[in-house]
Amino acid sequence: MIFLLFVFFIISSAFLVNKYIALSLCPSLFVAIRMGISGLLLALLYCRNSQTFKYAKEHMMMILIITFFTTFVPSLCRAYALQYISASRAAFWGTFEPFIAVFWTYILYQNTINRNQFLGCLLSVLGAIFFIIMNAKEGLFYGALLCAADLSQLSSHLISRFGWIQAQSFLQKNILSPQQLNAFSFMISGFFSLCLFLFQLYNSQQGGLSLCSFDYKFTGCLLYTIIIGNMVAYTLYAYAIKQEPVAYVAIAGLSMPLYVHFLSAYFFKEPLSFSFFISLSFIAIALFIFQKPVLVDEEKNAE
Repeated sequence: MIFLLFVFFIISSAFLVNKYIALSLCPSLFVAIRMGISGLLLALLYCRNSQTFKYAKEHMMMILIITFFTTFVPSLCRAYALQYISASRAAFWGTFEPFIAVFWTYILYQNTINRNQFLGCLLSVLGAIFFIIMNAKEGLFYGALLCAADLSQLSSHLISRFGWIQAQSFLQKNILSPQQLNAFSFMISGFFSLCLFLFQLYNSQQGGLSLCSFDYKFTGCLLYTIIIGNMVAYTLYAYAIKQEPVAYVAIAGLSMPLYVHFLSAYFFKEPLSFSFFISLSFIAIALFIFQKPVLVDEEKNAE
């Protein structure tokens, strides 16, 4: 569990860095730089065999589908959301990942939802409603901009979870390794995002999109999110979900919004919110109810 908490701390630190970059860089250019460079570095490390590119070419359609749903669209949605909502609010929506996973397994595989899962989902929705009501700002929350940012962040998790289900099925065929799939996915996302940025730049009525100055601090943040956020953090996360029980990973994931909330209070001067902790408590109880049958089974297997 300590290792899981460490992994989510690393991911949380990268999340804060992404927030800082998103305030200065348009989403499409941010994703183009972040994903493009990460993909090239991974390709240099894991795709030096020509056979890898042959397999990738044969299954390019599936790789494009996985890329679209796991990295390209979710990354753009999250970069956009971080421009307009606090880091804590954005991280809060990530706690719904386990419930979204059940939604997709129900839709795709017609898996039944048991009583614990239903009660967990219901309680998580109540927690979300409480969070929205308590953090609504008059004249701002009901404006389309903030609402769109919230929906963008939540949609990114909904879309990416579907993509990762497809990626898991693809990886089980042992055609490409996870690192190789990530390399192609990141490079393709970076290319598409660059094309989107150039299209926005060409059609901008202001004669161009505002770009930040790439000083030492900003460049350091970009390197951090590329190397630590993309390559190291997600490699550690892949190792964690392979070694640790899924239920423990889901519960440990609740530490991420806590890390982000305290770190954003320090770095971005975002106020600590009592309602945030209450809402997160709703989600924690919901997740425990949701995962209780799995935890019981794992305890029996351990005995």
